[in-house]
Amino acid sequence: MHGGAPRSGRASHLVAAIFDAASGARVSDATVTAQISGLGLSGTRKTLDAMEIANTVSYGGFFDLPGRDLYTVKLTIQRPGQPKPASLEFKYDRRR
Repeated sequence: MHGGAPRSGRASHLVAAIFDAASGARVSDATVTAQISGLGLSGTRKTLDAMEIANTVSYGGFFDLPGRDLYTVKLTIQRPGQPKPASLEFKYDRRR
């Protein structure tokens, strides 16, 4: 999957299920980019791969998260025919 997990042993697999806000329908035609960064760092940016599971599409990829940190995850979703991408940001706390 996605060329295999990184060999560092610190790989985390990010999975994003995208839904249309107006209709609630699953989105299967987007380009989804994720950027994950620790405190004070620029982080890693990747285009997520489309994954078909049980006849639905999600998007995913492996990221190397090297240690206990408060990570910022930013997703950017670009759909065909839409002039601007949608984006969201959330925190992932691995300090414990």
